[in-house]
Amino acid sequence: MKTGFAYARVSSKDQEKQGNSIPEQLLRIQEFACSTNITIIKTFQDTGSAYHDENREQFNLMITEAIKDRPSCIIVDESSRFARTREVSAATKKLFRKHGIEVLLANEENVNPRTSSGLWLDGIRDIKNEAHSLDISHNTIRGMNGNIKNRDSETGWCYKNGGRAPFGYQIKKLDKGTSSKGKPILKSIWELHPENAEVARLIIVDLYTKQEMSPVKIRDYLNNRHIASPSGEPWGTSTINEMLRDNRLEQYAGTAFWNKENRHTVGSRFNPREEWIEVIDAHPAIISHDELQDALKRKAKGQKNYTYSRTKDSPYLFTGKSLEGKSLFICTACGGNIIGYRSSSRNWRKYVCGTHRYKGDAGCSYKLMVNQEWLENIIVQEIENRYTLPSNIDKLIKEVKDNIESGCQDYYGTIDDFVKQKKDLEQQARNLANAIKNGISLSIIQDEATTIQQEISEVQAKITYLKNNPPTELNFDEEQIKEFFLSFRPSFDAGTNSERKALIRTFIRQMELDPENKEVRVVFYPDLVHRIGVGDGT
Repeated sequence: MKTGFAYARVSSKDQEKQGNSIPEQLLRIQEFACSTNITIIKTFQDTGSAYHDENREQFNLMITEAIKDRPSCIIVDESSRFARTREVSAATKKLFRKHGIEVLLANEENVNPRTSSGLWLDGIRDIKNEAHSLDISHNTIRGMNGNIKNRDSETGWCYKNGGRAPFGYQIKKLDKGTSSKGKPILKSIWELHPENAEVARLIIVDLYTKQEMSPVKIRDYLNNRHIASPSGEPWGTSTINEMLRDNRLEQYAGTAFWNKENRHTVGSRFNPREEWIEVIDAHPAIISHDELQDALKRKAKGQKNYTYSRTKDSPYLFTGKSLEGKSLFICTACGGNIIGYRSSSRNWRKYVCGTHRYKGDAGCSYKLMVNQEWLENIIVQEIENRYTLPSNIDKLIKEVKDNIESGCQDYYGTIDDFVKQKKDLEQQARNLANAIKNGISLSIIQDEATTIQQEISEVQAKITYLKNNPPTELNFDEEQIKEFFLSFRPSFDAGTNSERKALIRTFIRQMELDPENKEVRVVFYPDLVHRIGVGDGT
């Protein structure tokens, strides 16, 4: 029996009203699977933008799971539910074909992409879907461009195009009747938040402009007085810096912007200023025009910006994610990430708790800092001691072999367990059949017989799947493994920062900074814990 993944997606509430909701898509997928003798073993579903394929978390998870589990196929309701751009569709289908996985459509004709005619038809369908998506995007943006310029006849404020209101404002929905199709017309405006508007004004006018507090001092001022932040957690400097951006200050003075965000170019947050749509007096002002100019002059004095700059080639080897996608270095006191912190005036780099760095004592009361150079040197030396000595290399290679053999034994043992389970079920089915021969009414045991047959089918599907997907046989050259370990130090010394970070993660699963006991705990593969006392952190 073939196995498959089901994938469904909706991009707007309107699609649900048009009979295209996720439950309806999954129902059609299930009907198709039953008619083609395919067992659905996993289901994935996304809601969100119709155009941005990269935002689909479940879609990306499905790709990862499919490559790992190797189902026979991926089933979607129709081609437009799979991908909206040709690039994503073609690349993903090619990847699936490479792993022996088909993409099947429950509600459209399926073609064979390995034939010339099938390839053409599949490509034309992808072009049609992308063109339709572009049309929707273009019409939506055109409508939003007009919407931001329209003013409500009763309040006089301009309509907004969705998204969150800045701290100090709240969204108010206005009922504007119904459309020609009978649908309700709802418009949004910003109005002052009864409590937060005063806090926003306090931050900008009093603390920042008049008292010339830094973002760090503003953070501590607010946290010490238990003033709620937008998230309800302690204030962080990043939130305050965001409020003090030039265009955000202009928003607090009543100006609305549209087409500001750049959602298409990697690495660019905003479009050029000349492409923005700007509307004056679009919502109630929290600060006056004169107060806006005073705040901008305050910024122009060259006060230090306390934002933390991340770079792809960060010099801090232990920041970021591990090979398993988790935070590599964390604080045991609060669970926050350990980040790099530099003082140019005193010429040092340290590892510190990011929660304390951005939110102060209100976020994490420990401010222990560990010298970067000292910690990195001692851990690199520990890697050399553990992995590059010949006696240790031989022991590691033996462990790898043992793990592979153990995995194969688990695989065959699981098949044997399922085979035994199937035999037990078949014996139960025979017992029921004998009971009928001996005069027991079929109606009495019909439900039990049906359940047993279903269980037999499910177990057989699992057996078939396991037999069709044996564990990949891992053959490796012991000399290459030894060469890898022995070349660690030369490779580390010659590598870039990003190459060093990747190399470090080959050996380290996770690190923890315990500020209370003043130690760093390092978990090396395979799950060996090493403790390093850090004293006062210097």
